[in-house]
Amino acid sequence: MNKRGETLEDLIFSKNLTIIYRGIQLTFITCRAASTIDVTMATGETANLIWNWRVYPDDFSSDHRLIEFGIRISAQAPLYSRNWKLGDFSIFRKSLDEMMTSPLKSWSARILEGEVEHFHASILKALNKSHPVQPCKASLRKATWWNKETEKLRREVKVSSSRFRKSRSEGNFSLLVAARRSFSKLIRKLKRKEWANFFEEADSTEKMAGLNKFFQEGENKALLVKDSNGEFCTTPEASINLLMDTHFPGSVGHMAKLPCCPHVHGNRGPRGGVYFAY
Repeated sequence: MNKRGETLEDLIFSKNLTIIYRGIQLTFITCRAASTIDVTMATGETANLIWNWRVYPDDFSSDHRLIEFGIRISAQAPLYSRNWKLGDFSIFRKSLDEMMTSPLKSWSARILEGEVEHFHASILKALNKSHPVQPCKASLRKATWWNKETEKLRREVKVSSSRFRKSRSEGNFSLLVAARRSFSKLIRKLKRKEWANFFEEADSTEKMAGLNKFFQEGENKALLVKDSNGEFCTTPEASINLLMDTHFPGSVGHMAKLPCCPHVHGNRGPRGGVYFAY
């Protein structure tokens, strides 16, 4: 055993890991060498949950075989949600009006708490009629860039891999490497093209908002706004201040001055403008 093997062995014993391995299937195969170099390890509790460990037979454009296994976990409770786009708010308003009671003549803390509970229950009942709760369905987005050409090259990789496994000759291995390179090159090209089209199609405010949400998912970041130096704003406050200074220069304090418009309601400023807080 060499130095790296001893280091790996020390790691296994120090962390109390269990090696998950079944049979004598090779995980690394080339025309010159083949071995079980890939190791799957898990802690004692997790190792008891792993089942059906195996080396996947198909080729995935790598000399290392794909390792597949299952994990026994308890079933998760189904998630439910309301589809706000498909609901009918006219039904909601009508149902809520029917459940509302007439105003009371006197109020107390106890009566107020009861009215709040009644109002909350009425809203839920009205929503159940207009926007019923439905189980959430996990949907996987299809790879729109996958086409007949990629399917053809994928089959060529599989055929070349099968021929190499049977003969283990250097010639068939060279054909396999060439097929892998062609397949990977085409995938990179199509993904880049799809990524460029994704940005070019963002030609409306709604699509730009979705694009901004995609980049900032799970984090509270600033809008994708650049200042005069070409640098992105790092906080939401900086983005707002930059937008206000650019489009509404001379704004005072926390009030943004907009041009006066007879169709807009607001507090009129000293020069006839309309001021809105932001």
